[in-house]
Parts: sequence; C-alpha cells; structure tokens
Amino acid sequence: MEQIQDRSAEVEALSQRAAALSAEVDGLQSDGLLPSALLEINALDRWVNGAVPVRGPGMVVKLTDGSGGGLVEPGDAPAESRVRDADVQFVVNELWAAGAEAVAVNDERLTSLSAIRNAGDAILVDLQPLNGPTYTIEAVGDPEAMQVEFARSAGLGFLQLLSAEYDIKNEVSTSEGMYLPGAGSSTLRYARTPQAGDAGTTQDGSEEDNG
Repeated sequence: MEQIQDRSAEVEALSQRAAALSAEVDGLQSDGLLPSALLEINALDRWVNGAVPVRGPGMVVKLTDGSGGGLVEPGDAPAESRVRDADVQFVVNELWAAGAEAVAVNDERLTSLSAIRNAGDAILVDLQPLNGPTYTIEAVGDPEAMQVEFARSAGLGFLQLLSAEYDIKNEVSTSEGMYLPGAGSSTLRYARTPQAGDAGTTQDGSEEDNG
C-alpha cells in the first residue's frame, strides 16, 4: 500500500507537469504559427485520443463491491464479490461499442493506450490505483442512443450476472452534464528499419537468435 501511494504521488506530479507542458504547447500553436486547417485537425485529434478534457451528456455505470469490499474499505468481502479489472474492462468495451465518444473510470481518462488491470485487490488504470468500493465509469455521448445499444448488447446481462452471482451491485443512469479530465499528451512511438550494428541484429539486418 505504501508503494502504491508513493507511486501515485509520483504519477500525479508527472501528470501535472505533462498538463502544464500541454498548455504551453497549446499556447504556441494558437499564436498563428500553424495553418487553421492543421490547428482544427490537431484539436480534433487531441479530443479523440483523450489528451484534453471534454464536457457533455452521456451514460454512467457504477459497480460496487459486494459486502463492503474494496481498496478503501476492505471489510470481509470474499474475493469473488469484489469488482475486478475484467469487470471494468467489459463494461468499458460495451460502452465504446454503444457509441461512447470519451470514457473515464473514477476520473481517470481512457485513451487508446490505456491499460486496466489488477494489482492485488487494487484496480489500476494506467498504473493509477482506483479507490473503491464503488467504481464509476462515465461515457460521453448520445445518452438515448447509448442506452438503447447498451441494452441490446451483452452489457446489461453481464451486470445482472454480477449482481445475481457475486453480489456486485450496479447502477446505470444518464447525465446531461459530465466533465471528463484530459489524460495529457501521449508519448509518440514509431518504428524504423533495423540498421547494421543495432543491438539484436546481424550485419545483414536479420535478428540474432539469442535463445
């Protein structure tokens, strides 16, 4: 727990630094140095990939540990009655499929590179631990259309299964005014053709067999 708290503080500090640098970049871009068409494309890209905050209506799905379990109040709940990373992943994927335009879990914005996993009893989103026992999944989009598509999908049946079999409570609602924070700029990754002399390659560029 102490290690998680220490790492959480480091992540928070780095997130604030990333947000400050992103604001600086936005300021430079708005100084008229780039064509307006390119600025529009860049703004849309940052919105879609989760870099900037969004506001709007949408759906909210809450999952709550059975019998009071969770990271904040562990209680005596059996392991099977606690919300797991796979449960959150399933609901998130069903919301994306239902037409969500932006998603956050306990105010942690999801991007195309986000990872949702367990570490012991804690659920992590991009290595950031989420405080239970309730996990709130917010999805910005057309509330009515999303409700219809979510009801038609396996999502509703999955929630009913969690409730009936594992005592994991759920609540599905809509909201007319949600705020989802931005995740900051993503690290750019790219590939290139291996060059002679690179570690792990031979002079002809093929990979060495180190096994």
